[in-house]
Order: sequence, then structure tokens, then C-alpha cells
Amino acid sequence: MVSNLNISYQYILVFAYHLQTGRNLHRREQDTKIKRRCKCKLAKSLPADQRPQCYPYWEEDDPSFPMPFDLTKTLSELEHLIKEMD
Repeated sequence: MVSNLNISYQYILVFAYHLQTGRNLHRREQDTKIKRRCKCKLAKSLPADQRPQCYPYWEEDDPSFPMPFDLTKTLSELEHLIKEMD
């Protein structure tokens, strides 16, 4: 039973690592898109009050940051694993 518990914890840790890695990658991609949009000729030709914002619309720990994927199934699987461990 203890070895099964260790495997379950390892699975959860690996999942959490991949979740954070995916989220960071998505943030970098969004930052790149925003910077590209702000530096194009069309954006520069607009009046200052109509130009796109050249910074992300969220902070580092902002919970409203959009996730690049749906976690419903994964969270359900984790809840099932936790119930099995009890």
C-alpha cells in the first residue's frame, strides 16, 4: 500500500510540474504575440489613444489568466486517485 501511495504522489507531482510548464509556455507565447502586435507598422500609425497595449493584461499570479487547456478531466482523475488513497 505504501508503494502505491508513493506512486500516486509521484504522479501528482509530475502532473503539477507539467501543468506549470504548460502555463509558462502559454504565457511566453502570449507575450510574444502582444509585443509583435504593438510593433507592427499599422499599430505605430494609429493615434496614441488607439494603439494596442504593449504589455500583458495579467500579472504573474493573476488567477484570471486564461489556461491554454481544459483541466476538468485531469482534476477528476486526481480526485479519483485521492479517494482511492483514503
